[in-house]
Amino acid sequence: MDRKFLADAFLKKTTRWDDGELIRPVDQVPDSPVRRKFSEDVVKRSVAAVRSYWQQVIFTGRGVPPPEVGGDDEVVRYVLKYSGAVGYVSEAQRRRGEGDSRSNRLSRMRLTFRAKLIAIVGATAFALLLFIVVGAVTAARVRGQLAAIQERYIPKVELAPQLEGQFDLLRRDLQDAVAARDGDALDATRDIKKGLVDRIVAARDLIAPPTPRRSAALSTTTTRPPSIFRGA
Repeated sequence: MDRKFLADAFLKKTTRWDDGELIRPVDQVPDSPVRRKFSEDVVKRSVAAVRSYWQQVIFTGRGVPPPEVGGDDEVVRYVLKYSGAVGYVSEAQRRRGEGDSRSNRLSRMRLTFRAKLIAIVGATAFALLLFIVVGAVTAARVRGQLAAIQERYIPKVELAPQLEGQFDLLRRDLQDAVAARDGDALDATRDIKKGLVDRIVAARDLIAPPTPRRSAALSTTTTRPPSIFRGA
């Protein structure tokens, strides 16, 4: 910042920033080493000369001096509190402020890294959980399909040759009995026929399982009919 602009601002010869906002300068107490250095290096007057200047301004009614505070911390609080305020602090305070700013940046970096790490771990955990759930659903579906095959198709595959064998045996015995005109042999085929029919009846669910339409019809015919209400 330009030295002359600052000097005029603290002497209130310049009262506005470049954007038009009011300048609010704040001084430190007269016996402050920081005040003495600022007055000599920036304002180019001693503290006593600056105070004499303000006595003349006050006497002529042209203005009042900037407020005075007791140290660097109060200057910082004043500048943060009032818009357009400007003040000066010691070199130690400036370095401390830079250190705090650097520390804040490091803290923000650590927080950002921690947030990213948490996000990565969370996404990985979610993906693992999703994989486990999908695997469990797939395994349950496969087990159901295997159970259906075991309950329906395997017995059906085993039943087919058994029924075919009994049919062949019944056909041969009937042919032989008719050819020999043997009544006793013909009566014996009745036991084979009865056994074949019993086997078919026992396996009817495998041979022709009930369809949804049949089940619905059965349910409709066996349920109690709805009540009908008629108005007077």
